[in-house]
Amino acid sequence: MASESSASRTMTRRNFLRTTVAVSGIATFGPAFSRTAFATGETTTGVLPAWAREYAPAVSGPFDPGTGMFNWKAVGAEANVLRTKQSLVDSFVSDQHHLFVGDSLTAGWNDSSGNAQGADRDKSWPYVYRRALTSTLGLPEGGTGVVRAMETIGTFASYRDARWSPGPNNVSVIAKGHYVQISNATLTFDSARTGFTPVAGDTVAVTYLDAGTIQVIVDARPAVKLIGGNSGAVKRYVVSGLPRTPHKVVVKAGFGATGKVVGAEVYQQRGISAHNVAQGGSGVTGDVQKDWSYPANGTAALSMSKCFSSFGGYAKTPSTVFICLGANDLNANRSNLGAIRDGIAQTAAYYKANSDIVMIAEPHFSPTFSTVDIKPLLGMLYQLCYDNNWPLWDLEHFTGGYEKLLAAGLIGDATGHFKPEGYALMGKAMAGVVASSLG
Repeated sequence: MASESSASRTMTRRNFLRTTVAVSGIATFGPAFSRTAFATGETTTGVLPAWAREYAPAVSGPFDPGTGMFNWKAVGAEANVLRTKQSLVDSFVSDQHHLFVGDSLTAGWNDSSGNAQGADRDKSWPYVYRRALTSTLGLPEGGTGVVRAMETIGTFASYRDARWSPGPNNVSVIAKGHYVQISNATLTFDSARTGFTPVAGDTVAVTYLDAGTIQVIVDARPAVKLIGGNSGAVKRYVVSGLPRTPHKVVVKAGFGATGKVVGAEVYQQRGISAHNVAQGGSGVTGDVQKDWSYPANGTAALSMSKCFSSFGGYAKTPSTVFICLGANDLNANRSNLGAIRDGIAQTAAYYKANSDIVMIAEPHFSPTFSTVDIKPLLGMLYQLCYDNNWPLWDLEHFTGGYEKLLAAGLIGDATGHFKPEGYALMGKAMAGVVASSLG
């Protein structure tokens, strides 16, 4: 791969804010997309949406009507995305990491999701975001981020990233929520799997929960034995100094041994990696594995947030954590939407001490999915983000919700999951907002 030019290394001097990033279809959803409002972090002339004014009347702050972004502050004493800004600058000389916590909307479920590899993460908005951010700012190519070995099990199919194979068989390869348990079995991760955007890098990492002894093989190199201690701790095995190409990673557990594989990643030690750890069907109010707020007594094998907030799972602590949750909790909490707000706040608590938090309010989906009015919850999220000085991306404002998305041809199923074009819209819009921080 060619080395970066001196021009790209001086990216922070580029006056990219004077040009508009072309985002196909974005004009469908309101004012023309512009990042100018974010150039200095000053309050815009945008009036908060009606639901914020009604249900959070004391809230004030910068709001961009073109994107629906509230409270994005990139400069001054009230800045709340300083780690994010610094990660963009540092990505020219070191690897940087952005983490995405969410449900099926972030996992990338779409109109072709009715199969065993239904979560098409390559077309999910976090991956589009990484590619758009890299292209817009001329960053070095980042990496895959942690690609989960397992996402979730549906009634008739397992939903997982097809870069991992084979799928669970309930005997030697068993889905365990946010990891796969293997015994007398082999799992393979391929960063250039057909149907996915190939990702090259000079470093490979496997994230796992300490259990029995496993072996890791990178690109047919000699197997490396990782002696298990059954502590359940999140661990990471890293191989660096590799050719900057795509890579295959094999994880083996022999007869009588148990391995617990969380994921793998391929990256170079520059650029930004997007860790899309979202899980379809997940929420924040159920006190079970699929709820991001679930503490599970601090057990990483049972708690997704305990697992994915562990320092042991990344090369560096993620600078930024995007949290997009709440829709799957609506029906069970229709009389107490505050429980959803509290669950989202509890989820953020796992990450907020060490990372910027960017909240994302999901839009309303189809009436087949839920008839609960989300506007009171949206108002609560405005208040939550105001109180904690977090940015909030209001997708209800940005997209108009299910009916408008459907009319624009961006809805792919009866629930309201987006088509890939809808996720591309999200990813490119967020990339524009984040890029504007350097103005």
